[in-house]
Amino acid sequence: MTAAGQEPADAESRSRGTSPADPEERARIRTGALTIATVVATAFAVYGLLSTFVNAPRVFGDEVIYMDAADSLADGHGLRVQGERYGRGPGYPAAIAPILVATQNRTVAYFWIKLANALVFALTAVPIYLLARRLLSRRASVAVAALSLAIPSSIYVGLVMTDSLAYLVSSIALLAVVLTVERPTWQRQIATFGAIALAYLVRPQFIVLLAAYALSLAAAVAIQPDRRRRADVRELWPTAMLLVMGTVAAVVLLMFRRSSTLGDYSFLWRSYSIGAVARWTGYHAADLALYVGLLPVALLPCVLVALHRGGRRASEVFLPVVCTVTTLALLAAGAFGSTPYSQSRLYDRYVFYVIPLWLIAGAVWLREGAPRPRGAAAAGVSLLLGVIVVFPFDTYVVDDAAKQLHAAATPLWAQLESWAVGHGQTGHRAIAVVALVAVALAYVVPRRFAWTLAVPIVAVFMANSALLWQHGIDDWDQQVFTSPNTTGERWIDDVVPNDETVSMLDVSGPHCDSHLGYAYVLTEFFNDRVDSEARVGVPAYGDIPSFPLHVTPDGRLVRSSGKTLTAQWLVAPRGVELKGTRAAVGTLQRLVLWHIEGPVRVRAGSDRQLEADACEPGSSTGA
Repeated sequence: MTAAGQEPADAESRSRGTSPADPEERARIRTGALTIATVVATAFAVYGLLSTFVNAPRVFGDEVIYMDAADSLADGHGLRVQGERYGRGPGYPAAIAPILVATQNRTVAYFWIKLANALVFALTAVPIYLLARRLLSRRASVAVAALSLAIPSSIYVGLVMTDSLAYLVSSIALLAVVLTVERPTWQRQIATFGAIALAYLVRPQFIVLLAAYALSLAAAVAIQPDRRRRADVRELWPTAMLLVMGTVAAVVLLMFRRSSTLGDYSFLWRSYSIGAVARWTGYHAADLALYVGLLPVALLPCVLVALHRGGRRASEVFLPVVCTVTTLALLAAGAFGSTPYSQSRLYDRYVFYVIPLWLIAGAVWLREGAPRPRGAAAAGVSLLLGVIVVFPFDTYVVDDAAKQLHAAATPLWAQLESWAVGHGQTGHRAIAVVALVAVALAYVVPRRFAWTLAVPIVAVFMANSALLWQHGIDDWDQQVFTSPNTTGERWIDDVVPNDETVSMLDVSGPHCDSHLGYAYVLTEFFNDRVDSEARVGVPAYGDIPSFPLHVTPDGRLVRSSGKTLTAQWLVAPRGVELKGTRAAVGTLQRLVLWHIEGPVRVRAGSDRQLEADACEPGSSTGA
């Protein structure tokens, strides 16, 4: 069913009467390895360079939490965040902890962590290439791997977050799943469970890969002839045993620990509204359509038909993997989106790891001659127009940097919305017109020129990537550290001895300069000595652990338990007067580091007075 020269390595060798041990075949393998190594090195150089222009974290408090957890692990205190239990996947903090051990300096570590992100993101090309080689020629596989690195989610390279590492480990897990579904030896089955477990440790949402593996395996076995089916079922004892053991362990854990089993994501322990999950799953499906430039969704049924006709590997192995992984990824994103925690945002950062599967499927479609059966074509048109019609485009595709960061598919389309509004239209109407153009292109371009349909997809990837990186490189810390009259990011660590810790007093109320909150968070991010955060009159900042205080009439800061706050070092806003010695002043907001012995006392006699002192004119403007 495949064209000559476009088969996987073993089939290709058999068709030519050669074996992988032949000199000619070894030369081709070396050429392929050299080519993919060049792709990895180029991507690492490009993204590594871009990451150096990202001056400060942007996602609060996720980046602070991961940095704190890694630093705590590097210091030998286990995974802790400001003395509290770290409740997320341990994989990423464990991966970057050696950098903090080697540097002993968060500012220097921040530089190297971003380079490490660039490296692991670039290395994702290797498992994607090996996955593509099960179905495609070397050239096509290299092209798929390279395009998989050009996606807009590359912006996460510049963030101290799990996404870059998650892309690599999820791709390794997908490769393991495909290899096992293809030939389920006991070694491959155990390796697949190990790969999925590794992915789960980096990002717990990847537990859906286990369900995708089980469903794909069941589908592959179900469509086989009876004799082979019985033989394969007998070979699946490792999978059955591990699934039973895992299910029992999960049930026992949930019975005894309930919501605490999910750590920081305990909010997911709730009953879901089927309607809300379905609605948000649809929204994320529409977002995925925007991510890939609409065209692939219009052609999706045709692509699935091509996979079905594309040989045993494509129909029995790859087709169920693509369908199950994509469906479960969208359901997971939809379930998360339906919770209050999602803040009514799109999160394609929970879905983008399926993009390589779609690119491989599209390349198979091209290899098979770009078939467009009428029934499949009609289904594709209906699918694309359906998700666009029901998607509230003007609500979720907006010119908001924070929302675009989590939904990397949307910056280009937000520009389209702005243009449409400027011309008296709505973004929804504009995207509907673009969808119609995509449908026309999908079914008008002749077969011999079908490869040109990749051009708009690449253009969408590059445009979204450029917009995201341009915004990420903006000087986010210019209102915090950038001034010749202020000390640097490590203004606390430069003063406080290594064996002593610092508490922060957050009084950045609604009447203060909005950048005062950034000053607190960025100070904590870059300074290892900061060990805890207390707050008076303000809510907790993201998921960063903190504890509330109130001010007594005699100026003591008291916890809800009635215990008075004590500290040796304390950071407070400029206008807050404490009983102690001023040791340093940092940030444009002029936060003050105080050296205190014993209970903390402030000049104010109430929470309201303390906030007035913290937000007094000039106290948070650098005046």
